[in-house]
Amino acid sequence: MRAIILAAGRGMRLQQAEDQHTPKCLLAFEGMTLLERHLRILRNAGVEEIVLALGFRHDLVEAELDRLQWQPRPEIVLNPGYELGSVLTVHTVAEALTRGGDVLLMDADVLYHEGIMSALVAGQKPVNRLLIDRLFEPGEEPVKVCVSDGIPVEIRKKLAPELKYDTIGESVGFFRFDAAGARRLATLVAGYVNSGRSNLPHEEAIRDLLLERSQIIDVTDVSGLAWIEIDFPNDITRAARDVLPKLPPLSQIAIMNAQMESRPAANEGVAPSRSARLRQMLLSEQLEFLMEAHNGISARIVREAGFKGIWASGLTISAQYGVRDNNEASWTQVVDMLEFMADASDLPILLDGDTGYGNFNNMRRLVRKLEQRGIAGVCIEDKQFPKTNSFLNGERQPLADVAEFAGKIAAGKATQQDPNFSIVARVEALIAGWGMDEALRRAEAYRRAGADAILIHSKLSKPDEIVTFAREWAGRAPLVIVPTKYYSTPTDVFRKAGISLVIWANHLMRAATAAMQSVAKEIHNSETLVNVEDQVASVNEIFRLQNADEYEAAERLYLASEASRSAVVLAASRGRGLESMTADKPKVMLPIAGKPLLRWLIDGFKKEHINDITVVGGYRVDAIDTAGIKLVVNERYAETSELASLACAVDGLESDTVISYGDLIFRSYVLRGLAESKADFSVVVDSSPSASSNLTVRDFAYCSRQDDRGLFGTPVLLKRVTSGKQPAADAQEPVSGRWIGMLKVSRAGVTRFKAVMATLRERPDFDSLDMPALMNALIADGVNIEVLYVHGHWRGVNDLEDFRQAVDFAHAQTPFGTGGE
Repeated sequence: MRAIILAAGRGMRLQQAEDQHTPKCLLAFEGMTLLERHLRILRNAGVEEIVLALGFRHDLVEAELDRLQWQPRPEIVLNPGYELGSVLTVHTVAEALTRGGDVLLMDADVLYHEGIMSALVAGQKPVNRLLIDRLFEPGEEPVKVCVSDGIPVEIRKKLAPELKYDTIGESVGFFRFDAAGARRLATLVAGYVNSGRSNLPHEEAIRDLLLERSQIIDVTDVSGLAWIEIDFPNDITRAARDVLPKLPPLSQIAIMNAQMESRPAANEGVAPSRSARLRQMLLSEQLEFLMEAHNGISARIVREAGFKGIWASGLTISAQYGVRDNNEASWTQVVDMLEFMADASDLPILLDGDTGYGNFNNMRRLVRKLEQRGIAGVCIEDKQFPKTNSFLNGERQPLADVAEFAGKIAAGKATQQDPNFSIVARVEALIAGWGMDEALRRAEAYRRAGADAILIHSKLSKPDEIVTFAREWAGRAPLVIVPTKYYSTPTDVFRKAGISLVIWANHLMRAATAAMQSVAKEIHNSETLVNVEDQVASVNEIFRLQNADEYEAAERLYLASEASRSAVVLAASRGRGLESMTADKPKVMLPIAGKPLLRWLIDGFKKEHINDITVVGGYRVDAIDTAGIKLVVNERYAETSELASLACAVDGLESDTVISYGDLIFRSYVLRGLAESKADFSVVVDSSPSASSNLTVRDFAYCSRQDDRGLFGTPVLLKRVTSGKQPAADAQEPVSGRWIGMLKVSRAGVTRFKAVMATLRERPDFDSLDMPALMNALIADGVNIEVLYVHGHWRGVNDLEDFRQAVDFAHAQTPFGTGGE
């Protein structure tokens, strides 16, 4: 195990005198610095590999290490940008973070009881862990951790009012990550730094890790153990007065750690295996839930949604193979699929094992194979092999002999090696019309044979049979239900009836089927992908669900020589015709369907991996949200035009760059086609100039060839662009369309682009020149500007009617099936 101590910052809030300003880790209490305390406590916890992330006055920290003569000497990593946020400090130690093994990530400015460290390092298996202190002082300063059903759901200073949780406390500032969790955190941190968000605290990246649910994060309660984070002058007083007296003498640290090791850790009441977690769900005093999955990607989706376990449905696994639910898929094919599901998700899986795929001997082999693949349990039903789905003429399906089925359960229990592996007996008597007494008789026989739980099934649209059974059953064993037919029943009815586990049995397959049918029909009818691309998951989302971090790392490694992409957004104007809406904000911050125009642009750029985004502001620049961007200011915005704003950012152009107006909203394929263009210069032209929308856009393009709506052909080149009133029809040179306000310059074209800009800046009328003037100057200089035609699918916002149409357009960018252009 390795500890990374973050000690780079200045600690400005301590308000130290300039000549006495030292790193906070050198604050001393009873003659011992916080740094020395960290080192001693970590050593007694068995952690010898220590990395110090330093910055401000690192020479003083290194002098303290010299004084201590600490061996092995901690590894030092310097962050020259320590004035920024701690996320940059974590980025500087990325190599140590991803070196392998469990990692402790610790704030250096904490005085704490050694029991907190013992709780952090407890347990021999790799784990992701955060610490929570429920006895915290309310206010905006503490970083709060919110927990729901044992799962952390938020970590932040300020909480959303609608957030739901059952436990809240303060984060101690210490975290533990296993190798996979540390690698994912390093990737998230790199994303912050690469997108210009180095000024943020590293807890934001940890929050992203928590919310994406890619890793299981353990929460350990350390309430009652003394600690304090030292940020303000009063904290030093409180540390000496209130915390230090509660800490054991240093001579007792080793003894106390030995005592803590002999006691159960805070989270040892829950065994870490999948089978133990399923068993805990069955025995839980609260209602638990399983969600259906039928392959690897659906298993990962279930995990990310927050469910604690998976139902491997016989119906949906059969369906994804395209066969009927009557054992047409062999049990080995089912087990093969389970292996993919178990690899894709670490949640416990309960298999819908039909009848056990044969007699008692088949059941014994099934249990062995499931345990080998880490499956947590199996549910078998008391019907005859081969089975038929319960909802297909269920009353005419014969049931298994009670004694024979009980023997099958007993054989499975005798075979299992894992004591926590669960066998759930599914009673079909109500489905088959045999009545309540028979259902209860069978359930009791199966319980006596060793079943760990009973699944009682009903095909009625109301839960009456289930509630009656539960009442008569009286808690003799955990009770499991599948409310597919009585889906409208309030979940609280199940709680009051004493149900242990609810299975949502087939809804992911049904949801996927409906979506695939709808998309397939739309593509067949329209013979284009344009109408569905923004309503289906992106290819990158599929990569993410495939756990493609390795692939992404390989991209960075093998495509390292390829220039990154950047963007410049011209957003200095207030917006003529929009004065009633822009009194306190520039046009680029107008809200469109719940988020500003600028955010629509940024999200669109980032979707195409354009992360280096420069925004040129001017009017009410203070109102521009700077998250994820670099902001430059055209101080003379009121008396200059577009090229003067572009000139504020042109010196920074080095890579492939998209230059865009700030008042655009568009479908993703528009930007994608431009960004992927291989030409040195390229623009987007809308070939539908007579459409009712975007009439306020008056940059008219004349091109070498009109748009024939074809997908292939020789390149189309821009001949010139005119601004202002739409030209009269001219058969000799018809208008080809409207330039929408996006120009791409490749890395190879940057030098020439800058040269033309420099020439234009020498003109006395430069302050009045717009983007069409620049493109015409490029063409005059011999540059070929390639044209990418579109036919609608974008909006520019130049007046109130444009604004209304943009809102309508944005609302159409919703899941497939809604309207839109």
